[in-house]
Amino acid sequence: MLENPTKSQKNEKTGGILHMAYQPKSYKKFVATAATATLVASAIAPVASANSNTAAFTDVSANYKVAVDYLVENNISQGYTETQFGVQMDIKRGDAAIILAKALGIVEDENAAPSGFSDVPTRGALFINTLKEAGIINGKTATNFGFNDPITRGEVALIMARAAAYNLEGDVSELKFTDVADRYKEAVAGLVEAGITQGKSATQFGTNDPITRGEYAIFVYKAETMTPATPEVVSVSAINATEVVVDFSVLLDKTDAETVGNYKIGAVSPTSATLNSDKKSVTLKFANASDVEVTNSVFVVEPIQTAADASVETAKYTQVFSFEDTIRPTVTGVSYPTNATAKVTLSEAVDVLDGTELADYITVTDANGADITDTTLYTLSADKKSFTVNTAGFTKGLAYSLSIVGLKDLGGNLISPNPAVVNITKTEVDSVLPTVTSVTSLDTNKFKVVFSEALDTTGTYFTYDVDASGTPVTVNSANATMNDAGTEFIVDLGAPLSAGPHAIAIDSYEDPSANAGNPYSKLVNFAADTTNPTVASTSVKTLSGVRYIAVTFTEEVTLNAQTVNFSYVQDGVYKTGTIAASSLAAVDLDENGVDESVLINTEDFDGLGNALKSGVYSISLPSGLVTDTSQNTNDNAATTVKVTLGDLTSTDTTKPGIAGVDVQSIDNDTVEVTFSEDVSNETALNLANYTVEGKQVFDSAVFYGDKTTVRLTLKAGAIKLNGDYQVVIKNIKDTAGNLMNTVTRIETFTENTAPALSSAVLTANNVITLKFNEDMNVLSIQEALAEADFEVFVNGVAETGVTEASTDARTFTLTLADALNATEYNSTITLKPTVDFDVEDANGNAHPTFTSVTVTK
Repeated sequence: MLENPTKSQKNEKTGGILHMAYQPKSYKKFVATAATATLVASAIAPVASANSNTAAFTDVSANYKVAVDYLVENNISQGYTETQFGVQMDIKRGDAAIILAKALGIVEDENAAPSGFSDVPTRGALFINTLKEAGIINGKTATNFGFNDPITRGEVALIMARAAAYNLEGDVSELKFTDVADRYKEAVAGLVEAGITQGKSATQFGTNDPITRGEYAIFVYKAETMTPATPEVVSVSAINATEVVVDFSVLLDKTDAETVGNYKIGAVSPTSATLNSDKKSVTLKFANASDVEVTNSVFVVEPIQTAADASVETAKYTQVFSFEDTIRPTVTGVSYPTNATAKVTLSEAVDVLDGTELADYITVTDANGADITDTTLYTLSADKKSFTVNTAGFTKGLAYSLSIVGLKDLGGNLISPNPAVVNITKTEVDSVLPTVTSVTSLDTNKFKVVFSEALDTTGTYFTYDVDASGTPVTVNSANATMNDAGTEFIVDLGAPLSAGPHAIAIDSYEDPSANAGNPYSKLVNFAADTTNPTVASTSVKTLSGVRYIAVTFTEEVTLNAQTVNFSYVQDGVYKTGTIAASSLAAVDLDENGVDESVLINTEDFDGLGNALKSGVYSISLPSGLVTDTSQNTNDNAATTVKVTLGDLTSTDTTKPGIAGVDVQSIDNDTVEVTFSEDVSNETALNLANYTVEGKQVFDSAVFYGDKTTVRLTLKAGAIKLNGDYQVVIKNIKDTAGNLMNTVTRIETFTENTAPALSSAVLTANNVITLKFNEDMNVLSIQEALAEADFEVFVNGVAETGVTEASTDARTFTLTLADALNATEYNSTITLKPTVDFDVEDANGNAHPTFTSVTVTK
């Protein structure tokens, strides 16, 4: 399959990425959040311009032209030779790294740590150092980068996925390629999701194939020019009488996406919200069919945090919603999860309470036609979309007929066909015995056991014995916690053991197929836990409709009642406050069975019902705020965490818009953008949100007059030629948090490059000729004596009566009142600007002032 940029991608050159200087300690977070930064200045050509070097390549066919043009015009690559881009040549690892660095706008950072690679030539050393320190590239060994080796398509996927600016993420489960190893899957899925590649065929990505220079050009071009999806709800669809799927345009934060308070049909929220495996859709489960089967009700989805950046949320969704369930449920399959279980899967939830009630609708007959009337055979799943049949008493290898009659879904629709008949057979699906993988000490009173597969945890998990005491201890939910997979268990011994080695024997465990594991014993060294809990992460979470600051620690902790001080900046004003101890709670945020997070209630931070305002917060966590659960009860050390809070609630759901864009009417360095309403500091003053031809060309942004007008200052020389340019304004939010739709405009710019005096030459014994590098405003130079711009000094003595005149727009003469004599001619002649120096070019760009210029002869 040929990698070919599409017409639509060619026309989407405005989105681009954030071209920014390398920030070695925080590059990925820095790029992903579009933080303010020193950006790589890049001259911009007008819309209609073309690079003559591109046309010189004789090996660039139409399939590659758009991509190659882009790389050449943006000084990312200049080709293999003056006439060959090398489209069909395999690209080398070194060249691929340099091209990617230039595309990302990464500068050659002399302060980056040396890569340690001995095979990197000087031309690539600083780029390779910078990319390695940023975590984007690795070598083939610690000392060899493989600079001149071909790079494979899989390796290209990895390095592009590590470039956080591209934000490449995808659903691994959707990959159809059979040649993608696990280490490449996430990266390849990201490229496919972004439309950068669809592989070499429907089933082959070509992971281990070298990539050509032409293919790599297309990869980079597509990554550079892809337009980020606007965070929003794409669709809402009911799949049955109690379930609705909400599809989004972007990957979502799991906690926020699964907060039921973020969704409502009318006044009813779902009982559960589950983020699906694609991380871009959420399945909502409602309690009753009447909640979903409605006519002209209002479906609301509150803003949901995105996975890439918690500060970026989807737009609030409000839509009229109607649904009537007329689809009949069906049996979709039979599977055998264990040796004694058959699982019957249904297309949707059914209207029965439990397995006993389900038995009223089922008849099972054996091979001889005899009915099996045991009503305890059936176990209904929690979601009521499947049930299991206990086949322990069935004869192995014989087929049994299971008939379902009169069963209805939650909308009252009968099963189809009615009766629905399926065959089940007792099957041995698992004969592998579980094993103990490891036993490790966590403290003198705790140890961790890891098994090779999930255990049967319906009652006793397993038993343990210490130092062959002969009295095994039963492990169950009373003295142990386990992970969701049922493979890892943390056991509380109760009384601590003495420090040192102890023999731990594990026994009496089996998997769900009743395969019993063999006894296991290991000598484990027990030592006291002396490690203090530390902060692992800080985030903003909405749980059950309430917004919290979540501080997660590195281990299980208990919360000690203490107040917490904070400071914050709101609209440029520094403020302080105190969080009440009653507004803090320790929780099991990741549902792994232990409390390792502390929630701060932002909607009642002081215990009096007051909410934290929007702003950037520094929260001072005091020492001893939390204590771990070890025998030593280790406390946390005092530390400070930072978090940004937006406006909590607002009735404003109107997106801001652009009221006007004023380009250079004030001066050649100023652009003013006027919005339809007040906009937020963090978005409106973020330079990355304003681009010209996909480049960030502004030096500063300030509000002017009020918060509807932003005055932007162009970098000196950012616009090289007069002409029409494409301007993109994006990611702007109003003060209520409503996200503006991306705006693309064509605006006419005047070049803002300062003119320069190229030469000052004595061309006659009373005439100095000045030449400038561009056309000048003649009237700014050719002025009366009283307003002269230049003063002439001969041997340090100022000449009087010097007149200024123009020969053409770039050439001017300074005529002295008296001709120079021989002594004066042989002395030093200099020019200095006068106090009235106001020289400018034909476009009004001021000539920079200077100290002096020596006149040549």
